[in-house]
Amino acid sequence: MNDRSYGRKIWLAVLMGWTVAVTVAQARENLIRNGDFEENPGMLRAENWYSDGLYGFGTFADHAHSGLYAYKTWKQPAIWQDFDARPGQVWTVSAWFMNAPEGEEDKPLEGDTIGRIRIEFKNDEKITVAASHSQVINAETRSGKWIKLTATGIVPEGCTLVRVVINRVESAGSGVFYVDDVEVKR
Repeated sequence: MNDRSYGRKIWLAVLMGWTVAVTVAQARENLIRNGDFEENPGMLRAENWYSDGLYGFGTFADHAHSGLYAYKTWKQPAIWQDFDARPGQVWTVSAWFMNAPEGEEDKPLEGDTIGRIRIEFKNDEKITVAASHSQVINAETRSGKWIKLTATGIVPEGCTLVRVVINRVESAGSGVFYVDDVEVKR
């Protein structure tokens, strides 16, 4: 092997290694838009997120895990973002949740209120075929402390859409929780 051929092989190996590194990095980038809730904050706002209600939520500077703002909910059942998906893909969603601190205007969670991450796998008609959930925060979760919740799921056959949901569930509860630094990876 001559020096010129050897040099080309090294250059090709370096180029291929760089391409693989870039591809892996791109695959691991955060897919969520405004997961830190810093864009256009305020009452009834969570920029780039859809909501299924018109009251009881917003992005505020009361408490934030990082940055200046966090999502705050006291009634809003859910906010979400949708993503195209293919069967077999593994999706992981994580976010930092905090039960409202004691002794402030906002009261911590009470009764059966929970906060969680929900990953919904939907077909072409946007019907939920399967779902994955994170752990939950509830009235027994220490107030005033940020905890990271994570949900993971695999897209089943027949599904073309993943919905990432920040979910509040209650029937006889109340209280406030915060969410910040949402990450979505596939």
